[in-house]
Formats: sequence, C-alpha cells, structure tokens
Amino acid sequence: MGVRRGRVSIGVLIVAGILIAASVLAFYILTQKAQPDIEEVAAQNVDHYAVYKVTLSAGQVQKTATLVEARQDGKSMMYAKSDQGETKLVILGDKAYYCRAPPGAQWRCTEISVVQAARYSLKTIVFKMENVTPLQPKTIGGQYSYCWGGSLPPQGAASAKVAICMTPNGVVTRLVTETRVSGRLVQRTEMVLTSLKWTVPPDAFKLPAEPGSP
Repeated sequence: MGVRRGRVSIGVLIVAGILIAASVLAFYILTQKAQPDIEEVAAQNVDHYAVYKVTLSAGQVQKTATLVEARQDGKSMMYAKSDQGETKLVILGDKAYYCRAPPGAQWRCTEISVVQAARYSLKTIVFKMENVTPLQPKTIGGQYSYCWGGSLPPQGAASAKVAICMTPNGVVTRLVTETRVSGRLVQRTEMVLTSLKWTVPPDAFKLPAEPGSP
C-alpha cells in the first residue's frame, strides 16, 4: 500500500516564513552595537594623538586648517595651523598655557587659567547640545564611531545645528557646525579625523617658547 503525500498548506508556509524572519531579526538586533548616551561617551578621556582636517566655509570663502589634539596622563594639548599662523594650547595639571605664532613671527606663550583653557576642548560642545538624536554609526579615519545630531541654544537671530561623532572610548572623529542667521546659512565648519594614534609623542606637551617671553 503506497504512502499518501499531502499538500503543504499555505498557512504552514506563512507561519514558517514568520518564524524565519523573526529569527533573522533577533540575530540582527543581538549583533548590533547599542549606541550609548552621548555624554557617557564624551566623559571618557583615553590617551591619544589625533590629527584633523578642518574646513570652514562662509559665503564664497573657504579656508582649511590642520588641528592636532593630544591627551596623556591628565595632560592635554591642542595645536592648530592655518594661513593665520599657528596656535598651541597646553594644559599641564593645574597650569595652562596659550601660545601663538603669527605668520613669519616667533612664538609667544602666556599662562592662562585651566578653566579658561578647558573651554576649548573639542567635546565642550557636547554638553551644550539640545535636541540630541542618535545618527547612523560611521567609520571615520579608520575608526568606528557613534554619531549624534542636535542644535545649540539660539543667540538672537542666530542658530546652529551640530553633528558629532566619537569613538566608543570618547575620541572625536567628526564635528560639523552650521550657523544660520534668520534662517540663512552664514558659516559651516567641518572637522574630520585623518589619523589617530594611541601613543603620544614625548614633545607633544612641550611649550614652543617660555611663558611671558617677548
């Protein structure tokens, strides 16, 4: 006596399809990196030496600059070079220094307060942002980065939108600000990581001139 083969019902196929889709979705969710809070990431301060390209656009004018940020054992440094010259900001424990060299001129360094110097940190903007929204993670400068968008408190007719990306351990990899006045875009600044090292050169925190030198 032969075995009778019945037809597979459409209902069974639908249920099987739903179960497979649910399994795939569950696997996708479990393998994705959950994006943490922006302030949680920004609060981390790992040793690093990062180089950035900065592009500033205002109307028909576009300028570029190089920015370097370093941090090691509680010390921090920020160096910038553009057609306006060079600047270097160094924080060494409880002391801070601002140094500047206009084009063709020598360096001059001045001691400033640590509080004043800390305002120039790349991550200061994070704690001023409003309406923060997570964005799609990106790989920037070879580094996996969490990203967020938001805005800054309006100043009269001026408003600003911000997008920032950071590595999971808190190094900024991209920072974009767009400033508008009465709804018209007047300035856009974009800073993008070009290289990142986890070891800092020994001379990174060296002052280019003695404080108060002529």
